[in-house]
Amino acid sequence: MQSTQRMISFLLRRLFYAVPVLLGVALITLLLFNVASGDPARIRLGSKGVNESELLAMQQEMGLHDPWYTQYSQFIMDTMTLNFGRSSEPS
Repeated sequence: MQSTQRMISFLLRRLFYAVPVLLGVALITLLLFNVASGDPARIRLGSKGVNESELLAMQQEMGLHDPWYTQYSQFIMDTMTLNFGRSSEPS
């Protein structure tokens, strides 16, 4: 009985410590993507025949004009609801 309680306590502590680690990894990943060169909207639309209005509309749809903290909170909420967005298909 004592060892079962200790094991449950250990597992709960590990789960509790995993939450800030996962949030930190998600934040670092978001910041690295913001620093990296390249525009995700331009990549999704392709490089041929993209006009400025289509590009701006795609950036708005993807939330690229939002501040980083808004993008981060939206990512966390989407992840918690298992909404991982649309997949990019190779063109």
